[in-house]
Amino acid sequence: MSNITSTKAATLFFGRKTGTVGNTTVYNHGEVTEMRLFGKLIAENVHESSDIFISNAGWATRTTKDRLNAILEHLGERGIYQVKGVWYWKGLTEFPLNGFTCANPRVLGG
Repeated sequence: MSNITSTKAATLFFGRKTGTVGNTTVYNHGEVTEMRLFGKLIAENVHESSDIFISNAGWATRTTKDRLNAILEHLGERGIYQVKGVWYWKGLTEFPLNGFTCANPRVLGG
Protein backbone atom coordinates (compact mmCIF):
# COMPACT_ATOMS: atom_id res chain seq x y z
CA MET A 1 0.00 0.00 0.00
CA SER A 2 1.26 3.45 -0.92
CA ASN A 3 2.07 6.14 1.60
CA ILE A 4 -0.02 9.30 2.00
CA THR A 5 2.28 11.50 -0.12
CA SER A 6 2.24 9.00 -2.98
CA THR A 7 -1.54 8.60 -2.79
CA LYS A 8 -2.06 12.39 -2.87
CA ALA A 9 0.33 12.73 -5.83
CA ALA A 10 -1.51 9.94 -7.70
CA THR A 11 -4.83 11.71 -7.01
CA LEU A 12 -3.45 14.89 -8.60
CA PHE A 13 -2.05 12.86 -11.50
CA PHE A 14 -5.30 11.06 -12.33
CA GLY A 15 -7.34 14.19 -11.62
CA ARG A 16 -5.21 16.00 -14.24
CA LYS A 17 -4.37 18.69 -11.71
CA THR A 18 -1.18 20.70 -11.18
CA GLY A 19 0.26 20.69 -7.69
CA THR A 20 3.11 19.72 -5.39
CA VAL A 21 3.08 17.13 -2.62
CA GLY A 22 6.37 16.90 -0.76
CA ASN A 23 9.13 16.20 -3.29
CA THR A 24 6.67 15.29 -6.06
CA THR A 25 5.21 17.73 -8.55
CA VAL A 26 2.37 17.01 -10.95
CA TYR A 27 1.89 19.24 -14.01
CA ASN A 28 -1.09 19.32 -16.35
CA HIS A 29 0.04 20.56 -19.77
CA GLY A 30 -3.39 20.26 -21.39
CA GLU A 31 -2.70 17.17 -23.53
CA VAL A 32 -0.50 15.39 -21.00
CA THR A 33 -0.21 15.27 -17.21
CA GLU A 34 3.22 14.40 -15.87
CA MET A 35 4.57 13.44 -12.46
CA ARG A 36 8.07 14.48 -11.45
CA LEU A 37 10.02 13.31 -8.41
CA PHE A 38 12.89 15.66 -7.54
CA GLY A 39 12.43 17.12 -11.04
CA LYS A 40 12.82 13.75 -12.82
CA LEU A 41 9.94 12.63 -15.05
CA ILE A 42 8.56 9.36 -13.67
CA ALA A 43 5.04 9.21 -15.16
CA GLU A 44 2.96 10.58 -18.02
CA ASN A 45 -0.79 10.45 -18.57
CA VAL A 46 -1.59 11.04 -22.25
CA HIS A 47 -5.16 12.35 -22.11
CA GLU A 48 -6.32 11.63 -25.67
CA SER A 49 -5.33 7.95 -25.61
CA SER A 50 -5.55 7.45 -21.82
CA ASP A 51 -2.12 5.80 -21.98
CA ILE A 52 -0.10 5.89 -18.75
CA PHE A 53 3.68 5.60 -18.99
CA ILE A 54 5.91 5.03 -15.95
CA SER A 55 9.67 5.13 -15.40
CA ASN A 56 12.07 5.13 -12.48
CA ALA A 57 14.14 7.75 -14.38
CA GLY A 58 17.28 5.85 -13.44
CA TRP A 59 16.56 6.10 -9.71
CA ALA A 60 15.62 2.70 -8.30
CA THR A 61 14.77 4.10 -4.87
CA ARG A 62 12.06 3.24 -2.37
CA THR A 63 10.45 6.68 -2.90
CA THR A 64 10.35 6.29 -6.70
CA LYS A 65 8.88 2.81 -6.37
CA ASP A 66 6.27 4.10 -3.92
CA ARG A 67 5.14 6.86 -6.30
CA LEU A 68 4.89 4.40 -9.20
CA ASN A 69 3.07 1.85 -7.07
CA ALA A 70 0.47 4.49 -6.14
CA ILE A 71 -0.20 4.94 -9.86
CA LEU A 72 -0.37 1.19 -10.46
CA GLU A 73 -2.63 0.76 -7.43
CA HIS A 74 -5.01 3.38 -8.85
CA LEU A 75 -5.08 1.39 -12.13
CA GLY A 76 -5.80 -1.85 -10.26
CA GLU A 77 -2.45 -3.26 -11.36
CA ARG A 78 0.07 -5.27 -9.33
CA GLY A 79 2.86 -3.21 -7.83
CA ILE A 80 6.58 -3.14 -8.47
CA TYR A 81 8.65 -5.14 -6.01
CA GLN A 82 12.36 -5.65 -5.47
CA VAL A 83 14.51 -8.76 -5.07
CA LYS A 84 18.26 -8.41 -4.47
CA GLY A 85 18.25 -4.85 -5.82
CA VAL A 86 16.37 -5.71 -9.03
CA TRP A 87 12.89 -4.32 -9.65
CA TYR A 88 10.16 -6.63 -10.94
CA TRP A 89 6.63 -6.01 -12.15
CA LYS A 90 3.84 -8.26 -13.42
CA GLY A 91 5.26 -11.51 -12.09
CA LEU A 92 8.86 -12.00 -13.04
CA THR A 93 9.12 -9.24 -15.65
CA GLU A 94 12.18 -7.14 -14.84
CA PHE A 95 11.28 -3.46 -14.66
CA PRO A 96 13.46 -1.40 -17.04
CA LEU A 97 16.01 0.95 -15.53
CA ASN A 98 15.59 4.47 -16.93
CA GLY A 99 13.08 3.50 -19.62
CA PHE A 100 9.35 4.10 -19.93
CA THR A 101 6.82 1.26 -19.69
CA CYS A 102 3.16 1.52 -20.58
CA ALA A 103 1.08 0.85 -17.46
CA ASN A 104 -2.32 1.28 -19.09
CA PRO A 105 -4.48 -1.79 -18.49
CA ARG A 106 -6.27 -1.25 -21.82
CA VAL A 107 -2.97 -1.59 -23.68
CA LEU A 108 -1.79 -4.44 -21.47
CA GLY A 109 -5.02 -6.35 -21.99
CA GLY A 110 -6.11 -5.99 -18.35
